[in-house]
Amino acid sequence: MKRIFTTLKQKWPEYLLEILVITIGILGAFALNNWNESRKEKDGEIRVLNEILENLREDRLQLLSAEELLDNSVQSIQFMMEADLSQLDDVTISKHLALFISFYKYYPIDNAYETLKTSDIIISNNDLRNSISKYYEYAQNRTQSGLMDVENQFHGHLIPFARTYVKEFEWLTEALPKQRNDAFYEALKTELIGAKDNNTQTLAALRRFISNNQDLQSKIELQLKQ
Repeated sequence: MKRIFTTLKQKWPEYLLEILVITIGILGAFALNNWNESRKEKDGEIRVLNEILENLREDRLQLLSAEELLDNSVQSIQFMMEADLSQLDDVTISKHLALFISFYKYYPIDNAYETLKTSDIIISNNDLRNSISKYYEYAQNRTQSGLMDVENQFHGHLIPFARTYVKEFEWLTEALPKQRNDAFYEALKTELIGAKDNNTQTLAALRRFISNNQDLQSKIELQLKQ
Protein backbone atom coordinates (compact mmCIF):
# COMPACT_ATOMS: atom_id res chain seq x y z
CA MET A 1 0.00 0.00 0.00
CA LYS A 2 2.84 2.33 0.90
CA ARG A 3 4.45 1.58 -2.40
CA ILE A 4 1.26 2.57 -4.27
CA PHE A 5 1.11 5.91 -2.46
CA THR A 6 4.77 6.50 -3.20
CA THR A 7 4.20 5.80 -6.89
CA LEU A 8 1.18 8.13 -6.96
CA LYS A 9 3.20 10.92 -5.34
CA GLN A 10 5.93 10.53 -7.89
CA LYS A 11 3.72 10.20 -10.98
CA TRP A 12 0.58 12.23 -10.16
CA PRO A 13 1.44 14.95 -12.74
CA GLU A 14 1.70 12.24 -15.38
CA TYR A 15 -1.58 10.64 -14.33
CA LEU A 16 -3.30 14.04 -14.16
CA LEU A 17 -2.08 14.86 -17.67
CA GLU A 18 -3.45 11.55 -18.96
CA ILE A 19 -6.81 12.25 -17.33
CA LEU A 20 -6.89 15.74 -18.86
CA VAL A 21 -5.99 14.37 -22.29
CA ILE A 22 -8.73 11.73 -22.09
CA THR A 23 -11.29 14.29 -20.83
CA ILE A 24 -10.38 16.78 -23.53
CA GLY A 25 -10.58 14.01 -26.13
CA ILE A 26 -14.05 12.97 -24.98
CA LEU A 27 -15.30 16.57 -24.86
CA GLY A 28 -13.76 17.24 -28.25
CA ALA A 29 -15.51 14.20 -29.72
CA PHE A 30 -18.84 15.39 -28.31
CA ALA A 31 -18.24 18.89 -29.66
CA LEU A 32 -17.32 17.55 -33.10
CA ASN A 33 -20.38 15.31 -33.15
CA ASN A 34 -22.62 18.21 -32.14
CA TRP A 35 -21.03 20.39 -34.81
CA ASN A 36 -21.63 17.72 -37.44
CA GLU A 37 -25.26 17.35 -36.36
CA SER A 38 -25.77 21.12 -36.42
CA ARG A 39 -24.23 21.31 -39.88
CA LYS A 40 -26.50 18.52 -41.14
CA GLU A 41 -29.55 20.27 -39.68
CA LYS A 42 -28.50 23.57 -41.27
CA ASP A 43 -27.84 21.91 -44.62
CA GLY A 44 -31.26 20.26 -44.46
CA GLU A 45 -32.93 23.56 -43.61
CA ILE A 46 -31.18 25.34 -46.48
CA ARG A 47 -32.14 22.59 -48.91
CA VAL A 48 -35.83 22.58 -47.98
CA LEU A 49 -36.01 26.39 -47.98
CA ASN A 50 -34.57 26.45 -51.50
CA GLU A 51 -37.14 23.85 -52.57
CA ILE A 52 -40.00 25.81 -51.01
CA LEU A 53 -38.73 28.98 -52.69
CA GLU A 54 -38.75 27.25 -56.07
CA ASN A 55 -42.29 25.98 -55.42
CA LEU A 56 -43.42 29.50 -54.55
CA ARG A 57 -41.96 30.88 -57.78
CA GLU A 58 -43.73 28.20 -59.83
CA ASP A 59 -46.94 28.77 -57.89
CA ARG A 60 -46.75 32.51 -58.57
CA LEU A 61 -46.81 31.90 -62.34
CA GLN A 62 -50.08 29.98 -61.93
CA LEU A 63 -51.53 32.66 -59.68
CA LEU A 64 -50.68 35.46 -62.12
CA SER A 65 -52.41 33.55 -64.92
CA ALA A 66 -55.45 33.07 -62.70
CA GLU A 67 -55.43 36.76 -61.80
CA GLU A 68 -55.35 37.82 -65.45
CA LEU A 69 -58.21 35.52 -66.42
CA LEU A 70 -60.34 36.44 -63.41
CA ASP A 71 -59.66 40.15 -63.87
CA ASN A 72 -60.81 39.93 -67.50
CA SER A 73 -63.95 38.12 -66.35
CA VAL A 74 -64.72 40.76 -63.70
CA GLN A 75 -64.19 43.59 -66.18
CA SER A 76 -66.47 41.92 -68.73
CA ILE A 77 -69.15 41.37 -66.07
CA GLN A 78 -68.98 45.04 -65.12
CA PHE A 79 -69.04 46.14 -68.76
CA MET A 80 -72.10 44.07 -69.65
CA MET A 81 -73.98 45.05 -66.49
CA GLU A 82 -73.52 48.73 -67.27
CA ALA A 83 -74.05 48.52 -71.05
CA ASP A 84 -77.26 48.52 -73.08
CA LEU A 85 -76.81 44.99 -74.32
CA SER A 86 -79.23 45.43 -77.20
CA GLN A 87 -77.00 48.16 -78.62
CA LEU A 88 -73.76 46.15 -78.61
CA ASP A 89 -72.53 44.65 -81.88
CA ASP A 90 -72.07 40.90 -82.19
CA VAL A 91 -68.27 41.03 -81.97
CA THR A 92 -68.30 43.02 -78.73
CA ILE A 93 -70.92 40.95 -76.95
CA SER A 94 -69.30 37.70 -78.16
CA LYS A 95 -65.91 38.80 -76.81
CA HIS A 96 -67.21 39.77 -73.37
CA LEU A 97 -69.37 36.68 -73.08
CA ALA A 98 -66.34 34.49 -73.79
CA LEU A 99 -64.29 36.22 -71.10
CA PHE A 100 -67.18 35.90 -68.66
CA ILE A 101 -67.86 32.21 -69.34
CA SER A 102 -64.53 30.97 -67.95
CA PHE A 103 -62.69 29.71 -64.90
CA TYR A 104 -59.12 28.83 -63.86
CA LYS A 105 -58.05 25.43 -62.53
CA TYR A 106 -55.49 26.02 -59.76
CA TYR A 107 -53.08 23.24 -58.81
CA PRO A 108 -51.13 24.29 -55.69
CA ILE A 109 -47.44 23.42 -55.82
CA ASP A 110 -46.58 22.36 -52.27
CA ASN A 111 -44.47 19.20 -52.52
CA ALA A 112 -41.54 20.85 -50.69
CA TYR A 113 -43.80 21.86 -47.80
CA GLU A 114 -45.26 18.36 -47.62
CA THR A 115 -41.69 17.00 -47.45
CA LEU A 116 -40.91 19.44 -44.64
CA LYS A 117 -43.96 18.29 -42.63
CA THR A 118 -42.92 14.64 -42.76
CA SER A 119 -39.20 15.24 -42.07
CA ASP A 120 -37.17 16.04 -38.96
CA ILE A 121 -36.06 19.36 -40.45
CA ILE A 122 -36.91 22.41 -38.35
CA ILE A 123 -36.94 25.96 -39.69
CA SER A 124 -34.82 27.83 -37.14
CA ASN A 125 -36.48 31.22 -37.67
CA ASN A 126 -39.77 31.12 -35.74
CA ASP A 127 -41.38 33.94 -37.70
CA LEU A 128 -40.47 32.33 -41.01
CA ARG A 129 -41.68 28.92 -39.83
CA ASN A 130 -45.05 30.43 -38.87
CA SER A 131 -45.30 32.34 -42.16
CA ILE A 132 -44.68 29.17 -44.18
CA SER A 133 -47.28 27.25 -42.19
CA LYS A 134 -49.92 29.99 -42.55
CA TYR A 135 -49.28 30.26 -46.29
CA TYR A 136 -49.81 26.56 -46.97
CA GLU A 137 -52.29 25.59 -44.27
CA TYR A 138 -54.56 28.64 -44.44
CA ALA A 139 -54.00 31.17 -47.22
CA GLN A 140 -53.42 28.64 -50.01
CA ASN A 141 -56.43 26.53 -49.04
CA ARG A 142 -58.63 29.63 -48.86
CA THR A 143 -57.49 30.81 -52.29
CA GLN A 144 -58.03 27.40 -53.83
CA SER A 145 -61.51 27.28 -52.30
CA GLY A 146 -62.37 30.68 -53.84
CA LEU A 147 -61.22 29.61 -57.29
CA MET A 148 -63.17 26.37 -56.91
CA ASP A 149 -66.29 28.45 -56.21
CA VAL A 150 -65.76 30.19 -59.56
CA GLU A 151 -65.26 26.81 -61.23
CA ASN A 152 -68.44 25.42 -59.64
CA GLN A 153 -70.31 28.49 -60.85
CA PHE A 154 -68.98 27.80 -64.34
CA HIS A 155 -70.14 24.17 -64.35
CA GLY A 156 -73.39 24.74 -62.46
CA HIS A 157 -74.62 27.92 -64.16
CA LEU A 158 -72.57 29.14 -67.09
CA ILE A 159 -72.35 25.85 -68.99
CA PRO A 160 -76.16 25.35 -68.89
CA PHE A 161 -76.58 29.01 -69.91
CA ALA A 162 -74.16 28.58 -72.81
CA ARG A 163 -75.86 25.39 -73.99
CA THR A 164 -79.18 27.19 -74.08
CA TYR A 165 -78.22 30.57 -75.50
CA VAL A 166 -74.81 30.30 -77.24
CA LYS A 167 -74.36 28.77 -80.68
CA GLU A 168 -70.62 29.25 -81.23
CA PHE A 169 -68.15 29.05 -78.37
CA GLU A 170 -64.36 29.19 -78.36
CA TRP A 171 -62.53 29.36 -75.04
CA LEU A 172 -61.83 32.99 -74.05
CA THR A 173 -62.27 34.34 -77.58
CA GLU A 174 -65.84 33.79 -78.82
CA ALA A 175 -69.32 33.15 -77.41
CA LEU A 176 -71.85 34.11 -80.07
CA PRO A 177 -75.50 34.10 -78.94
CA LYS A 178 -78.06 32.01 -80.83
CA GLN A 179 -80.63 34.78 -80.68
CA ARG A 180 -80.37 38.22 -79.16
CA ASN A 181 -83.87 38.40 -77.75
CA ASP A 182 -85.43 39.32 -74.41
CA ALA A 183 -85.05 35.80 -73.06
CA PHE A 184 -81.31 35.87 -73.75
CA TYR A 185 -80.83 39.31 -72.17
CA GLU A 186 -82.79 38.40 -69.05
CA ALA A 187 -80.91 35.12 -68.61
CA LEU A 188 -77.58 36.87 -69.12
CA LYS A 189 -78.40 39.56 -66.56
CA THR A 190 -79.30 36.87 -64.03
CA GLU A 191 -75.96 35.11 -64.56
CA LEU A 192 -74.05 38.39 -64.37
CA ILE A 193 -75.65 39.32 -61.07
CA GLY A 194 -74.99 35.86 -59.68
CA ALA A 195 -71.32 35.90 -60.67
CA LYS A 196 -70.38 39.51 -59.92
CA ASP A 197 -69.78 39.32 -56.16
CA ASN A 198 -68.24 35.86 -56.29
CA ASN A 199 -65.72 36.75 -59.00
CA THR A 200 -64.92 40.18 -57.56
CA GLN A 201 -64.32 38.85 -54.05
CA THR A 202 -62.29 35.91 -55.35
CA LEU A 203 -60.12 38.28 -57.40
CA ALA A 204 -59.45 40.47 -54.35
CA ALA A 205 -58.52 37.40 -52.26
CA LEU A 206 -56.33 36.09 -55.06
CA ARG A 207 -54.41 39.37 -55.22
CA ARG A 208 -53.83 39.27 -51.47
CA PHE A 209 -52.51 35.74 -51.83
CA ILE A 210 -50.17 36.78 -54.65
CA SER A 211 -48.81 39.51 -52.36
CA ASN A 212 -48.46 36.90 -49.60
CA ASN A 213 -46.55 34.68 -52.00
CA GLN A 214 -44.09 37.48 -52.80
CA ASP A 215 -43.65 38.39 -49.13
CA LEU A 216 -42.87 34.79 -48.23
CA GLN A 217 -40.36 34.54 -51.06
CA SER A 218 -38.60 37.66 -49.72
CA LYS A 219 -38.47 36.24 -46.19
CA ILE A 220 -36.97 32.97 -47.39
CA GLU A 221 -34.41 34.75 -49.57
CA LEU A 222 -33.39 36.87 -46.59
CA GLN A 223 -33.02 33.78 -44.38
CA LEU A 224 -30.88 32.03 -46.99
CA LYS A 225 -28.50 34.99 -47.11
CA GLN A 226 -27.82 34.78 -43.38
